Order: sequence, then structure tokens, then C-alpha cells
Amino acid sequence: MMRRFLCLSLFIVGCGTPSSSSPDEQPVLEALTANVILPSFRELDGKTEVLRTSLVAFAASPDEATLSAAQAAWREAHAAFRRTDAFRFGPSESKRLSPSLDFFPVRPETIEEFLAAPSDPTAASVDSLGSNAHGFLAIEYLLFDPAGGNAAVVARFTSAGTGPRRALYASLLGEHAKSKTGEILNSWEPTGENFAHELTAAGSGSASFPSRKSAIDQLVNQSTLAVEGVVANQLAEPFGKRTGGVVQPDKLRTPYSDNAIEDMEASLASALSIYSGVHDSVSGPGLSLLVRAKNSALDERVAAGFADASGRVNAIPPPLRTSLTAHPGEVEAAYSSARALKTTFTTEVASLLGTTLQFSDNDGD
Repeated sequence: MMRRFLCLSLFIVGCGTPSSSSPDEQPVLEALTANVILPSFRELDGKTEVLRTSLVAFAASPDEATLSAAQAAWREAHAAFRRTDAFRFGPSESKRLSPSLDFFPVRPETIEEFLAAPSDPTAASVDSLGSNAHGFLAIEYLLFDPAGGNAAVVARFTSAGTGPRRALYASLLGEHAKSKTGEILNSWEPTGENFAHELTAAGSGSASFPSRKSAIDQLVNQSTLAVEGVVANQLAEPFGKRTGGVVQPDKLRTPYSDNAIEDMEASLASALSIYSGVHDSVSGPGLSLLVRAKNSALDERVAAGFADASGRVNAIPPPLRTSLTAHPGEVEAAYSSARALKTTFTTEVASLLGTTLQFSDNDGD
């Protein structure tokens, strides 16, 4: 939370005076690639490596201490994944890497059937499973139990039956996740496949983006989609906006870890980083620069919208699973605020920048 508010304060302080002419889009693309996108994918890969090693340690010696370390590493890695929501396009999608990492819903029955098989899991057998049985959400299923707690998780890993195979499977899931985040990072790294160059060279030799505007449009689309994910998937669906007010806690994306609030904060932070150009303590031009040059009042409303949505989400008493019914006012306030922010993007920001949005405008109303 501290990091998010720091980013927002740097964003507001850096607003300055509107320019009389439209700024060049090239510095925005270069700054966002260097200051936000590449560091975020590096952080994701690094956090996933920590998760991998913690899963190996837990599998080798399952107890409450090693489990707690693995759970903390999972939360860090999943937050890092969600903080890439606003720019997960290109190779991560064309190679289907994102679904391999975070497919919803996970299928516990598939996992348990796999563990009940007589043969031990292997890297090949894990890789051959569907996306609903590997990635971050499969790891979440193994590491967390909101009903039985950590003692129940440890008991399953130390049982004489499937315990050893469960431990091996957890280790292999860590390896699998690390391989996928490594692929995403390599696809963007200048020392790898260098998709970063596709973005920075938009309009001047990029095969993916024939113009700078097409690259900006992609960033607007993906940032809007990140906010839409909070509105539709994280709030509207479990809160019953599509079922006449009937709450559906089983629609929560991370039900075993009760990580929904952290997930939403990270997704909003991802969109804010692209809009503001701020990542950690590094700042540069973002989409805000382009909006501010044309309409400074709109830029201020977007900044205020991010602050309000983030604050409303953070005000929901955790976990969201119980607040859906125990604190509906706070959940409704967060939903309304995030939806207003999304509407500002889909109407005013997209119109101002001439962006055609490429996803369904469905937030559960």
C-alpha cells in the first residue's frame, strides 16, 4: 500500500502545466518500456524463482515454518504477476504463457486424480496437464486451506498416501511456473527475443506496431483491460452483479489464499504505472503526458479515480470472501469506484487518444 500511494504522489506532483502542442509519443514508449515494463517482468521472474526455491524447501521438509515461507513467496509472486496486467501482450499471449501461469478456475478434482495415480509426477506429466492444473492457482490450491488452516495443509503433504507425490508435484509446479515467467522475460529482454524493441521502434521498423499510435493504443487497451478485470472478475462476479444480487464466493479468483484484495490492488497499480509512468522510485512520461497535453482536467480526474478506486479496495475488510456478505457497503463502494475509473478510460481517455477498444464492455450490470 505504501508503494502504491508513493507512486500516486509522484504522479500528481509531476503533472506540471499542460503543453500547448501534442507531445511526441516516442519518449512515452521508450520510458514505459525501460522504467515500467522490463523492470516488472524482471521482478515477476525473480519473485517466481523465490517461490520455486521455497516450494523445493517445503517439499523436502513439510512443516508449518517452510509452509509459511512458501505461502509468503506465493503471495509475492502472484502480486508481481498481477502488476503486469496492464502490459501483458505480445509473446506472453501469442505463446499462451499467461494462461499457463494463471488460468481460472483451477480444477481440484484433476489435481487429486493426478496425485492418486500410481506413477510419480514428472516435469513432462505436469506440463501435459491442462492449464487448470498448473500455474499460480494450482500452487495456491496446494498451499492454502481456509477451512483447515496450515495444519491441514502440512498433514496432506506428510501423509503416507499421496504426501510424497504431492510434495514432488508442488516442486514441479514451481519449476513449471519459473520456466513460463522466464520465457516471458526472455521474449521482452533486449538480450533475448527483444520484443521491447517492437514497442520502442513502433512506426519505424516494428513488425508488431506499424505506427506509434498503434503501440499507444495497445497500452490503452491493456490498461483498460486491467481495470476491467478488477470490476468484472474480482468484484462484479463474486458480488452477485450478474446473478441478481446472489453472492458467489466460489467466483473469487484466489479463494484458497483469500488474496483477492491484494490481487485487485496489484492490478490497479499495474494500470496506474502505465498511465503515470511511475514504477517504484523511477518516474518518466506515461499515458498521462498524452492526456494532459489535450485535456488537463481529464488527466486530474484519472489521477483522482485511481486514488479513489485503490483506497476503496483497500478499505474492504479482508478477506473479500466474508466481506461480500458482512460488509456489502464497502464492497459496493469499491465496485462503483473501479467501475467509474474503467468508464473514464473506455469513454473519455479512449476517445481523447483516438483508441478503439478491443474487448467486450461487460462489467456485470
